[in-house]
Amino acid sequence: MTNSLLPPSTTPLERDVEQATDRTMYVPFDALWDANRIPAHLLPWLAWALGVRQWSETWSEQRKRDEVAAALTIRRHAGTLGALRQVINTQGVEGADITEWFDYQGQPGHFRLELDLDGIGINKRGYGELIAGLTHAKRLSAHFDPTKILSTTRGHVRLGIGRHASGNLTLQPYRPAFLETRSPSIVATGQHSSTAITLTPYLSSHLHTSGLMRFGLGQHGSSNTTLYPG
Repeated sequence: MTNSLLPPSTTPLERDVEQATDRTMYVPFDALWDANRIPAHLLPWLAWALGVRQWSETWSEQRKRDEVAAALTIRRHAGTLGALRQVINTQGVEGADITEWFDYQGQPGHFRLELDLDGIGINKRGYGELIAGLTHAKRLSAHFDPTKILSTTRGHVRLGIGRHASGNLTLQPYRPAFLETRSPSIVATGQHSSTAITLTPYLSSHLHTSGLMRFGLGQHGSSNTTLYPG
């Protein structure tokens, strides 16, 4: 059995051209509708057949397969909270969730996207794709409120404490609380006397002696000072 569609009269050159341009792939029919088994180069056609609303050739193969696999679930539950969360899970945005208006006292019919960027990141392009996917999955009567973004910053904080002290020291002469002075007093008394005798040529029956007494008082003092610590 041959897989060629050329007639028996085909020339060898024509058969060589057929083999060189043969792109026939033998894929089971049921695999053509399976997002996990279909050949990668056929994924865009399956995505179109299942109604995938957004597509990018820059996505990884696994991202393409996830989008195709979730397409039917999202279309079946379009307009519900489950469909919106399925969009988030399909795009692999961790820390994202949908909150409806009655959970944050908003306007009826509104909802908002909450992004917790703790330890993860999302760029402008990824955020745009997420909003586009949610827009296609939400009901027409629902409206977006501004996105609530939560972020936690963690790090090591090193705390150092230094103390600098300065003081003024004033040195003053020692001032004892008690000062005792002991001084022995020496009192000296001296007497000087002189006698003047006058001799006259005649003898007299009376001899007068007069004396001059000089009295002096002197004091010698010494001081012994004892200093006691204050």
